[in-house]
Amino acid sequence: MTSEEFHRMLAVYGTNIERWPEETRHDALLRLGSLTAREKSNYHRTKLLDALLDSVYQPSVGEMMEEKVMATIPHPLQPDLKRRGRWIDVTLLFIALASVAVSLFVIYLLESPSS
Repeated sequence: MTSEEFHRMLAVYGTNIERWPEETRHDALLRLGSLTAREKSNYHRTKLLDALLDSVYQPSVGEMMEEKVMATIPHPLQPDLKRRGRWIDVTLLFIALASVAVSLFVIYLLESPSS
């Protein structure tokens, strides 16, 4: 594996060799043992970035399963979010306005003097 190939794979898959395609892992491990000082510096910066990204977001099993299931649904059954997006926005706006109206009504009832 050349230095250029190694750095391309490093940029795409990160420093966790287990994420790399199986056919490149052995060569990558060999390459790790012969990195130049500049390559080691690049590798360690990438390792810090990987750690930062891993700490920010780890999808839950439920999210990953949802993505897999949604990917298997034939296209005609998938919702047309562009068409429905406007109606969803209108519905959410209506719900927000209704909740404000109900809140104001409750406040009015609580603050009005009792007869």
